[in-house]
Amino acid sequence: MIKPLEAHEHQLDSIAGHALLKKMTRRFAEMGAFPHAMIFHGPAGVGKKSFAYAMAKFINCVGERGSLSCGCPACRKISRQTYIDLKILKPEGSSRTIKIENIRALQETAYITPVEAHRKIVFFFEAEKMSRGAANCILKILEEPPRHLAMILITDNYNYLLPTIRSRCMNFRFSPLPVKELRDWLIKPNRVDEALAEIVAALSEGKPGVALEMARGAFHERRGAMVRELETLEKYGFAAIFRTAHKIGESSKDLHTALNDLLIWYRDLLVNRIAPDNPALLINRDFSEAISSAVSQYSVRGLYEACRTLMERQWLTQRMVPAFLVLMVILSEIGTSLKKA
Repeated sequence: MIKPLEAHEHQLDSIAGHALLKKMTRRFAEMGAFPHAMIFHGPAGVGKKSFAYAMAKFINCVGERGSLSCGCPACRKISRQTYIDLKILKPEGSSRTIKIENIRALQETAYITPVEAHRKIVFFFEAEKMSRGAANCILKILEEPPRHLAMILITDNYNYLLPTIRSRCMNFRFSPLPVKELRDWLIKPNRVDEALAEIVAALSEGKPGVALEMARGAFHERRGAMVRELETLEKYGFAAIFRTAHKIGESSKDLHTALNDLLIWYRDLLVNRIAPDNPALLINRDFSEAISSAVSQYSVRGLYEACRTLMERQWLTQRMVPAFLVLMVILSEIGTSLKKA
């Protein structure tokens, strides 16, 4: 497998999926009329940052527009993140916000013509984390935008942006890719093994960024560790719940990943309980033996309740709560559901 491209290395042709958004971008270029402000929103990992860098190159390219083989000065500098007319604002400091001082500094330079670009580009990573003052301050630029400036606000939480900001920007909605399209993209340009691509495409919820991270990371080992900890929990009961919650939280990238792994595991157990002769329905196909071994001790009702608990607790990933505490509570609820049923 070749080294996957980082977000800043992408060109439009190398982006997975999002055909309609690519078509819109090319159409804007033909008309010479890119929007002055755009919001890229959708789930994490679907390619918003990669598309933003690709669009910055597409706007300012002086070579083969959109082609991964383009080596023009503008595309090279944007890839290296040394382009003088590209500015990136993101949350910083202990408050993890985009501060009003950052926006005021932008105001001072926004109306100055670009040094070498057709258009200056400004990225706002995690744009929903602008402080209230910063959000109000940026409205002044949005209301009277300079012709040579394009701002791209990137967010996983569109509704957290002020309505007055949302109404002044063009919205680009990024959705997860179909499993087959993602699988083919992993195999062809990224040279991921077919068997691995099949599993990763199913597990990554249609998110190219997540899929590539899985393909090059230790996600098999992570899920294996989770299965072993759940076996320990089943053997020793509530006495092992602290250890299990700690170990699963420790091996996972974040709480969302841990809850998603658990949900897919109990979903596969439920599917196997209902249709034991159809292994193609499983997502964790590489753990089919462990699933067959574990499923007999649970009822359909208990597994259904376990899945429902995990889905209902997804909102906790948005709260500043230690992952292992959330996992302890959820594993306790799941254990109770499985024993009652």
